[in-house]
Amino acid sequence: MSKLTLGNTSEQDLGSGDFEIVVQIRNHQGNPTGKTKTFRSENPSQIAEFFKRQTGKPKRRGRRKATKQDVLPSAQEAAKILKQINQE
Repeated sequence: MSKLTLGNTSEQDLGSGDFEIVVQIRNHQGNPTGKTKTFRSENPSQIAEFFKRQTGKPKRRGRRKATKQDVLPSAQEAAKILKQINQE
């Protein structure tokens, strides 16, 4: 595996208008595996598309719908219930 060099690179290495992106691969737990993916292009929109494909989507947990049992009575309803209990 080649090492990633971040020093000075000549214009001949990358070309005059090239963009390059290097993404580190991670496993399902989020730990780095030591592997990388590289993409090079002259078109920045292609770089953006590559990056979007490589990034994971966060898990979304849907909001649970409240049932009648889960809904708490309002203060007015609670007052009515207390009056009924006191009258009995």
